[in-house]
Amino acid sequence: GSYAVQLARASGASSITAVDSAAKLPAVTGLGADRVLDFRRDDWTSLDDTYDVVVDFEGWLPLHRVRRRLDRTGRYVITGGSLGVLARAAAATPWTAVTPGGRLSVLLWKPHRRSDLEALLADVATGRIRAVVDSTYPLERTADAFARFASGEFVGKVVVTV
Repeated sequence: GSYAVQLARASGASSITAVDSAAKLPAVTGLGADRVLDFRRDDWTSLDDTYDVVVDFEGWLPLHRVRRRLDRTGRYVITGGSLGVLARAAAATPWTAVTPGGRLSVLLWKPHRRSDLEALLADVATGRIRAVVDSTYPLERTADAFARFASGEFVGKVVVTV
């Protein structure tokens, strides 16, 4: 999430809405989100807004609800979640690929071109994109690091040092 907001801003997005837990909203705003919604209180799929791109890190919403919130050429990108969530999305891909604009396609992006990596590194070097570290644990406390991650209360990355 912390990288998605920054990448969207660095790529020229004019309006970024982020949805997360209430405790994380100030941090997400600080990374560049224009509007933040608490997923426990605000159901963004019931609002009248439409979106060009929705990046979903959990993938738990029903696809038909997400589809209503995409503009005509919008994309819904699932980048995480449980194996069951990813399997459900992958199974829906053949159906969604024939909808206007392939609106619910599942995308997995990784920089294949050298120019993509160079642009990303330039953004990191200039500070346009930065790592947000929530906490750091030595290797012998890896179990604590996983517990922190499992709590869902972290903002940024949970790091294990070797």
